[in-house]
Amino acid sequence: YDNQIVFQPTVNLFLSSPENRAVYSKYIHPVDNTGCVEGDSSTYDPELAKYVALPNLYGSTVGQVCQVQVVLDARETNMAATHQYGVDLHATYIRNTPYGFLNFGGSVTKILSSKQTIVEGTDAISAIDHYSYPVSLRGRFNAGWAKNGWNVNLFANYVGGYLNDQTLSDNGFQRPFQKVKANTTYDLGFGYMVPQDSTSFAKGVRVSLNIQNVLNQAPQIVLTNNSAYDPANSSILGRVFSLQLTKAF
Repeated sequence: YDNQIVFQPTVNLFLSSPENRAVYSKYIHPVDNTGCVEGDSSTYDPELAKYVALPNLYGSTVGQVCQVQVVLDARETNMAATHQYGVDLHATYIRNTPYGFLNFGGSVTKILSSKQTIVEGTDAISAIDHYSYPVSLRGRFNAGWAKNGWNVNLFANYVGGYLNDQTLSDNGFQRPFQKVKANTTYDLGFGYMVPQDSTSFAKGVRVSLNIQNVLNQAPQIVLTNNSAYDPANSSILGRVFSLQLTKAF
């Protein structure tokens, strides 16, 4: 991925060293306020005036405009690049028995490496198995039975462990990083479909009941300054039922 939209790192890095000053130069905008008169926008440096004109978006600088010497643009923007490779595996086995069709299968995704360069000129960082980054190992496995229009399917959803390095800050104290354990949830589905060769008016009707997170497993507590769980890798809804009715013509 090139030109990924990402948040800028902390602006404290922009001017922390000559090297960083060069790397982030396109996001550092010096301001020349020679002749600036507070309150008279016609005397402001055009580089600064475009930000001052939108106080609801960039914040108010009333009474301080002429003191501004530089604008550090830390908005999210197209600046990152990620290089990733891995393996996707999928397998299915179906067997016809006197008791009905049995099917077993699964899909596994394993990311072997994922490196992200936040901005050109900086070192690549690991973009895997950390909070807000992809988890390197995921899988979904199924077992099912079907006969005479009836079917039952059980699914297991696996998400591997990762590191929460965005832990909660409390009065200036950063809590230790948290190792989030691997997690497995289960889904269950029941269904019945009126056979296509039926002469009934209900031909092609399918009814299904699906239960997500059938064991009502609670999400793991993943504390950050913004949340107590990780919405990218778990759900707070618990057990969810859904009923579906479809008709094929």
